Amino acid sequence: MPEAAARVFELLENVVAGKSPAVTADNYESAVSLLNSFASAGSVGAVIEQKRERNGTRPKPAKPSKARDNPAVSHGIRAVSLIYRLTNRVPAFVEQSHLERHEAWTTYWSPIFHALRTQCLNPCREIRHQAFSCLQGSLLSTDLASPDHQEWTAIFGEVLFPLISRLLKPEVYQSDPVGMSETRVQAATLLCRIFLHYLVLLSEWDGMLDLWLKILDILDRLMNSGQADSLVSKSGKYGKLFYWRVIGGGRPREPEKYYTRDGGWRISCASISRRERLRDLDWNMEASG
Repeated sequence: MPEAAARVFELLENVVAGKSPAVTADNYESAVSLLNSFASAGSVGAVIEQKRERNGTRPKPAKPSKARDNPAVSHGIRAVSLIYRLTNRVPAFVEQSHLERHEAWTTYWSPIFHALRTQCLNPCREIRHQAFSCLQGSLLSTDLASPDHQEWTAIFGEVLFPLISRLLKPEVYQSDPVGMSETRVQAATLLCRIFLHYLVLLSEWDGMLDLWLKILDILDRLMNSGQADSLVSKSGKYGKLFYWRVIGGGRPREPEKYYTRDGGWRISCASISRRERLRDLDWNMEASG
């Protein structure tokens, strides 16, 4: 069985990234799905990782086994990288599609985001870390967002928010008790980074205020899930960035710049103020200098 899996993976790798890649609009989704299955099979690496940690106080063998030494884990890590590699094909598929623009965007971007979001929950830490790196790269793709359409805003409601909601589930946390706390912080940091990256485009979107308040809600839930100290130390810097960029592009004036129309500045300040743990983040609400 392992030999058969290795042969199938080698064939799949050649189809996706060989000298003559054979991924087309017709087999694209199937290729992503199969790669996702290989990545999920690599979850067996969690047993190896956690066994090493349980044995941490015992004499270590001369060559302690690593998760990636397991063929299933190795295939899983490479599968995640191949999924990310397919993002290079998406713009051409969207452009050549006979579907409406919004349908084409969803058809070709959603499978990649679904697969990477799934692997960001993989119990195997090495696969999970690889998935986060690839998800960030995909979300920052120059071909993803455009002022000409709003389909790309689904990266929040269909990718980042569901990912963090799943990370807050006890059963997900228990799949890797040592590593999932860090993963939660990593997800919060990614959410903040992506929001700030697309802030200019988002400022023209009618859903901006609702999105901003949802982010505050997500951060509050994370702060109350046991990650408060880590969020304050590792993600607290985003409080300052939110203040300087959201409120005035680095100029602490006219806080209504983005929010005058719907009173968003007043609403967001009130939202922060009524959340005890969320106030621990350094929002730098007082202008300085």
